[in-house]
Amino acid sequence: LDAGVVWEDAASVDKLSNGTVMKIAPVGLWHWATGEDIRQDALAVSWVTHREPRTVAAAVSVAHVVGHLVTHRPLDLDEVLDVAEWSARAIDEPTGELIGRVRALLGMDADLAWKTMREMAICPLEDGIPGEGPMTAGVALEAFLRSPKSFEATLIRALTAGGDVDTFAAVAGNLSGVYNVSARLPDYLMDDLLERSHIESLARALYQKTIAEEGLDVA
Repeated sequence: LDAGVVWEDAASVDKLSNGTVMKIAPVGLWHWATGEDIRQDALAVSWVTHREPRTVAAAVSVAHVVGHLVTHRPLDLDEVLDVAEWSARAIDEPTGELIGRVRALLGMDADLAWKTMREMAICPLEDGIPGEGPMTAGVALEAFLRSPKSFEATLIRALTAGGDVDTFAAVAGNLSGVYNVSARLPDYLMDDLLERSHIESLARALYQKTIAEEGLDVA
């Protein structure tokens, strides 16, 4: 960008890193009412920094899952994974296939699931799971869907994966937070949240803006 390259062309085309997966959740929140345009906007947000198809597919998948979780109660595990898989496959088939394997992981012992995920990585690590976009989406989904009603259990699960655990927990926390809503998050985490009032103000503003954009009549 500093060199004058337009934003559409400035992003990395060969990095499997998970930065775009970590930042994508607001796209799903913006389109919570209808789910339309999630893919288009998730692509645009990703392309600011990432153009590698596998990591972009993972980001699009997470955005679609966030949008789905806002409005679908009670949680249907297979339905969530269907959304995650088909939205990724539309961008990159192997990434969709990898995300689809989360179903089998959830039927495994927790330790075996982590071992299996380490072997699934494109560039495996000996002592953890690398911060690849597709693996980050997979870890986050597995951690959330293994304990969907517990924010703490989801975070602890993501933090025990080994590797890029701060990002894994951030994305898993996005999913769990959207589903469980702030009222069901642990008080000690909410009370100590840095700039909590500012974050809550932004959340309310986003919600009101999406209502206005869609012309909804929501109390």
